[in-house]
Amino acid sequence: MHKSISFAIFLFIIVFTISLYVGISCLVIYLLSLISSLAIEIINWHSIILFSLLNFFWLLPFDIISSLFKVSTPSKKINDFVKLLGLLVNAAVFSLFVIWLNETFTGVSFSMIGLACYILAMTIIVHLTMIGGTLIEEQDKRA
Repeated sequence: MHKSISFAIFLFIIVFTISLYVGISCLVIYLLSLISSLAIEIINWHSIILFSLLNFFWLLPFDIISSLFKVSTPSKKINDFVKLLGLLVNAAVFSLFVIWLNETFTGVSFSMIGLACYILAMTIIVHLTMIGGTLIEEQDKRA
């Protein structure tokens, strides 16, 4: 009985996390589409949800790339440089992935500036989430 409850809680957390990310991604696309100079055209809402869901799966290579750049060296400057390099590589991979998604799905149409704003917004959101997770992890180690 206890294992089934813990599995249900685990499953709920996974579904909640995916739904939260997809919802935030859809909200970002919708809010950016309200700015007329970005020329983001929403044709089909189902495509935006699928676009956001596939966007979620970018987090798998994001974690792999991030773990490759978690190198600890005695020099703080080198550590900062490696972290920045990891962020730039992640942003480049994410950009290529989102450009591919934009070409694949016809239900949402991004202009170049709209695509750049979306990539920037999602990169900032994910990076801030990672910083928050690191801070929580450090506080847990202290306690």
